[in-house]
Amino acid sequence: MYHLKAMLRICSRLIHGPVLAAMLLAQSGLAGDPIGSVRSLAIRPVPQAPASPAPASVWVPARRIRIPGRGVEEVLVPGHYERVISPTQVAVPPLVIHTPDGRTITIPAGERPPVDQRIGP
Repeated sequence: MYHLKAMLRICSRLIHGPVLAAMLLAQSGLAGDPIGSVRSLAIRPVPQAPASPAPASVWVPARRIRIPGRGVEEVLVPGHYERVISPTQVAVPPLVIHTPDGRTITIPAGERPPVDQRIGP
């Protein structure tokens, strides 16, 4: 009984293997003109990767600035992330700045130009 099942399995593979291969060749187009199909595969355009999306947030490193109208010479603005809204606007979180004389200044959150285009924090 075991030998009969094994022989049927082998016969099935011998019959279905070539049929399956013929179906795949006919579907891929290699059955007609193999040189032409290989040439068409070789000269087809390379698929392009999609453009990467713009970053959702940007890291702004710590920097020293002058705050206009506060009577403070120069302060250190801590590093923080800013959320990009558009190429000309970013959302800045509230910033707590410590002055050299020990005072604390809180800059409220808001929409501002990108850091390389603005004067203040």
